[in-house]
Amino acid sequence: MKKYALPIGLWLVFEAIAVSLWLATDDFFYFWNFTYIGSCIAIGLFLYQKKVRYARQIVQFAVGLYMLVYLGILSRENMQLEGFWYFLFLGVFQAAVIHYAVAKIFGPLVFGRGWCGYACWTAMILDLLPYKAPKEPRKKIGWIRYIVFALSLTFVGALFLLRVPGLGARAVDKIVEARRHTSLRLEDVARLSSGLKRARAFLIAADHHPGGLTDRADLRQRLVAPPKQLSLF
Repeated sequence: MKKYALPIGLWLVFEAIAVSLWLATDDFFYFWNFTYIGSCIAIGLFLYQKKVRYARQIVQFAVGLYMLVYLGILSRENMQLEGFWYFLFLGVFQAAVIHYAVAKIFGPLVFGRGWCGYACWTAMILDLLPYKAPKEPRKKIGWIRYIVFALSLTFVGALFLLRVPGLGARAVDKIVEARRHTSLRLEDVARLSSGLKRARAFLIAADHHPGGLTDRADLRQRLVAPPKQLSLF
């Protein structure tokens, strides 16, 4: 029984996460999602210990197709890095944020880099390709990942800024470019954009933290000019 402690323990961890998120959010999806993934991985580890030849591939297809088809295509969830930044900026602990927390951060920290080889649709697709091992020494281009990381963050950040009232595309470009070199104060934003009065409730700067201003019931009245009766003559 001891040799099956790992799959059983892993399944219990996923069940604890499933029940906790279900009770905290009152959303049954979390119970189903983590129960399914945890059960698949536990079964895969059990089959691996039994020396079943295609144990890892079974788990890859079970979890990978679930994430790709159900979450990605049917549910239209963005589980990639851009989706992570998007939900993180919204302050919402859902979808890609949970995926990255479990699959990209805490999972690899506990189980090592091989974790994604069992629970990742990307690994599932890559394993289907005929390219298994490089014939030549790999090129040292690992720095590309940091460029992709920065571009993803900049892209999603720009999308959020473009939705802020009072900030146009040119102002957003200037703010993004300036933020690469230093943090901005409210007066710096004022020099970059003429719409600061409407945008300040949605901005956080080095010297400006609006707090709960965006949750005020009279936010629209504070930002939008009152209507005026047009003259007929």
